[in-house]
Amino acid sequence: METVDPPAKPGRASAGLALLAPVGRALEATPLPSLPGLGRNASVLAYAWFLWGLGAGLWAYTWPVYLASLGADPVQVGSVIGIGSLIATLVYLPGGFVAQLGHHKWQMVALHGLHTVATGSFALAGDWWHVVPGVLVQNFVAILAPAVNGYLTRVADEERVGVARLYSVIGSAQFIAMTASPPAGGWVSREFGDHAVFPLALLGCGLSVLAMAMCRSFALPVPAASGTPSDPVRSGRRGGALGAGWASYRDLLASAPVRLLLVTSLAVNVAIHVAIQFSAIYLRDRFAYDAAGIGWTGAAASAGAAVIVLVIERLRRKWGLRIAMVASCVLTAVHFLATLASPALWVQALGYFCRGGIPAIGTLVTVALTDRSDRANVASGVALLATTGGLAAIVMPPLGGWMYAMLPAAPFVAGAGALILAQALVWVTFRPVARREAGTSPGGGDAA
Repeated sequence: METVDPPAKPGRASAGLALLAPVGRALEATPLPSLPGLGRNASVLAYAWFLWGLGAGLWAYTWPVYLASLGADPVQVGSVIGIGSLIATLVYLPGGFVAQLGHHKWQMVALHGLHTVATGSFALAGDWWHVVPGVLVQNFVAILAPAVNGYLTRVADEERVGVARLYSVIGSAQFIAMTASPPAGGWVSREFGDHAVFPLALLGCGLSVLAMAMCRSFALPVPAASGTPSDPVRSGRRGGALGAGWASYRDLLASAPVRLLLVTSLAVNVAIHVAIQFSAIYLRDRFAYDAAGIGWTGAAASAGAAVIVLVIERLRRKWGLRIAMVASCVLTAVHFLATLASPALWVQALGYFCRGGIPAIGTLVTVALTDRSDRANVASGVALLATTGGLAAIVMPPLGGWMYAMLPAAPFVAGAGALILAQALVWVTFRPVARREAGTSPGGGDAA
């Protein structure tokens, strides 16, 4: 396998990477067992996402409740989440340019490393606005997210496992871990205080970052249409990164199927983000759930995600992206409606299990992008998708908070209704298409 291609004119960043090269080579040479049917890199990614799930699951589902415990009202909870989404949205498109610089594996390590440090800072918060600096850091490093998705796509192609299968495997690994960690986080929060979960999250996420550093690196792919191995845009020269980024965005936006995918992604994300942040708060306010109880619903959500992502992948392979996407949206709508239905834990657990449709939606949209664009444009395509989703995540949480303050059930009814209405777009957008790069992703399933 290739190592990261060095820029033609080394600068400070490249010099820093050169100093770390011996450490990087030692980590990459660390022997690790491969999972059945997966190569080394895909297996290491599954281990890394499992560890990330252990750390993130300790606080992810109780995050709105934690903000409320620090004194935030529903509108302020939505505003904190919206501010983070605003920063992420602003950096996704520049992230497409950053991805052209290469070193995708190290960008992945840096993103998750800085995110981990920011998570640890939440333990120091004494008021709700004290978390804002950490939230800003977490979302600013999303500038590296397109490179991460480009790296995952490259691993899938190199190891011939298929993009959809790789996303399903690492997603399921993460959510299997998050089945255990939310109840543990709820118990720690109840026994030792809300702040106590964050040092533990640092440990789990830190081990995940170490595992990511053990992955092997790849050179940038050459675009199918215009790039050549000697093209400075794709051979790692920094001066070409800006031009490569603009060319990639132009190619993507010139494609009608990609434009339609962006509109559909926006519509679905509007429906999700108007309500999803307030599920835990609703359980606390309406049904008197404590942190431990909310942790158990989080475990049900993670178990649902681990199962549903795999089931939806099988459904996709048999019936195509369209049916799989409709099923995922319906499951998400069921979660919103079940939240309102009953205080019984089994009802809430069932509803939260159906919440696994949300990560399945993210996987299916990404798979649709890889089917409709050249591999060299995947990182920029992910940046566009993330930007459209981010627009919804900026506007809808504060709006949902206002709706919740007026009538707590309103965001969930609105979210379920918007998801049902969005199926008209889903039906048109996810019609079967031929792959843009036939044969680059064996095992990826149908051509839908």
